[in-house]
Amino acid sequence: MVDERAGLPAVTEFQVRSYDARTDTSWVEARPLTGRTNQIRVHLWHLGHPVCGDPTYLAGGNIGTRQTLGIQEPPLDLHCWKMELEHPTRKQRVSFEAAPRWEGGRF
Repeated sequence: MVDERAGLPAVTEFQVRSYDARTDTSWVEARPLTGRTNQIRVHLWHLGHPVCGDPTYLAGGNIGTRQTLGIQEPPLDLHCWKMELEHPTRKQRVSFEAAPRWEGGRF
């Protein structure tokens, strides 16, 4: 949740990669500059653009009653393409990549 008075600072940079007018959805690249829980989801929701399939941060500024999706439900449309961090014990920079897959109009 965004708490502009008492919350901890959190910064995410966003760039729209593509927009589909037919479904009114966008493919957005997000770069979190801080590491808060659910940061990307909360920031997009706060801006009025919740992540497709999110059971918690819903359209219209509403909050859902669930934190997880059922096994048969479509997945949350949030994918970590690339992550870089300092390894906690080796103190070296490590990088991981997982290219998104496009399946029937969904990533």
